[in-house]
Amino acid sequence: MNSDEDEQEPEAETEEELFERQLDKRQEIFDQAKACKSLLLQLKNGQHILDLQGHSSQTNLDKLLQLLHFRQYARMYKYAFENWSTDCMEQIYIEVGNEARDLLELLEDNVFKETMFSLLMIRADLDNKSIEDTHETYLNQIGREWVEAGLIQDCTRGDDA
Repeated sequence: MNSDEDEQEPEAETEEELFERQLDKRQEIFDQAKACKSLLLQLKNGQHILDLQGHSSQTNLDKLLQLLHFRQYARMYKYAFENWSTDCMEQIYIEVGNEARDLLELLEDNVFKETMFSLLMIRADLDNKSIEDTHETYLNQIGREWVEAGLIQDCTRGDDA
């Protein structure tokens, strides 16, 4: 057998396949953000959760990525609300506005900040990096995921990230 025949190039992804992959990735990101929202609401309401695996490397990474996705998700809602077309239905506008407000309130709450800091501190220790480098590493990772999902164009961001 000819080695050229064994090394066939993969077929290029069709637009439909790319769109389906983006939709799947978006749903995965939104599910992570919603799971984080639920966890933060429980913590905010004083329902502390006993997580026996909370400090394991994989659990820590999963929760950290959820928090980072949640932060971007909240900002996405804020952007959508602030840039809303006045031609759209008023009821949807109100629903998006209410959700944006709720997400941003949770994002500004101490429970988010304390949880983020705790997870970053643990992750930095596990990765043997500074908290700043750890934050940057995983922020870049979720940025790439948002680009892959077609939610943003690139990973360039302002200083408030």
